[in-house]
Amino acid sequence: MTARVLSVCALLLAPYVAGGLQPAGSIAGVVVTTDATPQPVRRAIVTLSGGPLTLSLNAITDDEGRFEIADVPAGRFTISASRASYVTIAYGAAAPGRVGVPIVVEAGQRVTGIRLLLARGAAIAGTVRDADGEPMPGARVGLAKRSGADFVKLPLTAEADDRGGYRLFGLAAGEYFVVAETGVSPMVGPLQVTSSNEIDRALQELARGGRGLSAPGVPRPIAAGERTVAMAPVWYPSATSSEDATPISLRTGEERSGADIMIRLLPVTTLEGAVMPPAGRDWPENVRVSLYSATAGVVAPTLTLSPSRANGGRFRYAGVTPGTYLVVAETLSAGLASQLANDLPARSVPSRADYLWATDTIVTSGTDISGVALVLAPGLRMHGRIATVSTAGQPRLDVSTARVGIRATWPGRGSAANAKLAMDVRFPITVGPDGTFDLANLPPATYSFTCTLPSSASNVGRGWWLRSAIIDGKDILDEPYTLDPSAPVPTVVLTLTDRQSSLSGVFQDAAGRATSAVTVLVFPTNPAWWGEASRRVRVQRPGSDGKYSFVDLPPGDYVLAAVTDMEPDAWRDPDFLRSLIAGGVQVTIGEGEQKTQDLRIGRATLALALTSTLLSDQNLRPALF
Repeated sequence: MTARVLSVCALLLAPYVAGGLQPAGSIAGVVVTTDATPQPVRRAIVTLSGGPLTLSLNAITDDEGRFEIADVPAGRFTISASRASYVTIAYGAAAPGRVGVPIVVEAGQRVTGIRLLLARGAAIAGTVRDADGEPMPGARVGLAKRSGADFVKLPLTAEADDRGGYRLFGLAAGEYFVVAETGVSPMVGPLQVTSSNEIDRALQELARGGRGLSAPGVPRPIAAGERTVAMAPVWYPSATSSEDATPISLRTGEERSGADIMIRLLPVTTLEGAVMPPAGRDWPENVRVSLYSATAGVVAPTLTLSPSRANGGRFRYAGVTPGTYLVVAETLSAGLASQLANDLPARSVPSRADYLWATDTIVTSGTDISGVALVLAPGLRMHGRIATVSTAGQPRLDVSTARVGIRATWPGRGSAANAKLAMDVRFPITVGPDGTFDLANLPPATYSFTCTLPSSASNVGRGWWLRSAIIDGKDILDEPYTLDPSAPVPTVVLTLTDRQSSLSGVFQDAAGRATSAVTVLVFPTNPAWWGEASRRVRVQRPGSDGKYSFVDLPPGDYVLAAVTDMEPDAWRDPDFLRSLIAGGVQVTIGEGEQKTQDLRIGRATLALALTSTLLSDQNLRPALF
């Protein structure tokens, strides 16, 4: 049985090419630390991926930090090493998080001398205490990083010990936000603050044989004007909103102590309102109300009254901490309603799949809010059509097999609402033989599309990709589209093409030898397309053969630039891209064009982005990098 399993794995990993099996190569090297005197790292895991591999190849270093990976097919690969408490650095990268150098392996080639670096991880340590300075054992402490306008929580967490201490380790250099929250679940309801005088009176009563503040399990009555409170998550050092948090910047291997956090009690209030049906319509079934925070780090409010026909659509949330919220009323989820509508041949929308919605933005500041009115409106519609642009002589594409995907987010809202809506509107979309499709029961959200083809004999090797998604003359792959309830029903045209445009070339040093000593960037000349999710902004490190290649670039005008080093995700910063324009090479990519742009590095120069100067020689274009 064991022999059978090993044989299957060998077949899966064997690099098959047309005409037979190629001779396998190997990669060997050593893993060392980034210390002033590098030390070998034993028991590190070395991972090789990319190229024709469907599964990564791995090796474990010996006591001298040495490794060898056998059965490597010909191709272009990335290689890195990892070990607990260390930070992974890709091969050839200047520091953790930087772009690495791909390794090119020819058929049967034995690549040696690979030197992989591991940096000792940084750490953040501190204490979690309450407002009286008492430790908060069991408090959960986590990390987040900023991604554009949002905060992304990292999977690394720690729990405060009996003295309130915590330590988060194995961190790469960078900027972090620390957030702490207690083990008190918001589901237990709001808390009541007991004063020192009340505690003294309760102790005296207990000494006389009384029952103290209240009977066991019975909450103390709330006095007039007294507010209930909740233990809200706190961002370092004492902010209750991620927007007010102070970041902690770490260098490689730095031990940062003193990141102390004080848990605060926040006043909680109630939010009340009513959901009403559209004018002239009866009360719908299955209405639900959701409350989403537009800022991270607040206590989840509790829905204590759900809207129904019997109570006139009234709803109430308790335990609402100060902040900005999006309140949403819906009948069915958008995804379920749309799927039910698309399952019908006529694509009509029956009452059972009738999606109704209403939204409002609420700002709370510690006082109760009432009178929120949510008037339901019918879901919106959108038409679609798939168009194709193919190479001459190719067989016609069966567009009915295309898989159309849709992603939606509430425009300008917090990450919680975005994630919820994005999950709800993912549903199968039926495409007709003529490439048309209809979308029904949509909320007024911001939309983006994907369109792929299943693997088939007619599609394999043709490289179909989604070139554009046009609504009203605008490509929403570059500029997301917000569905407007007051506008006519829009039509989106998704254009698939097998005409692959690309930009590739070779980097050479001053002596004309291939080099990988730079990071290559290509980005559009139009700053409006510089978003962090832009399909037109690409970053790559040339391989060990000096070659770079960007495929499936949409037609347009671009800047090709190179830097000797850059911070991780620096390409997301518009100011960084703007600094590269003057020294970059401007290139225009046509429809289906395979453009080649070789570049040669000349004299070194120090510019804003720490770049180099490129010299001209026929196809070797000049640029100040």
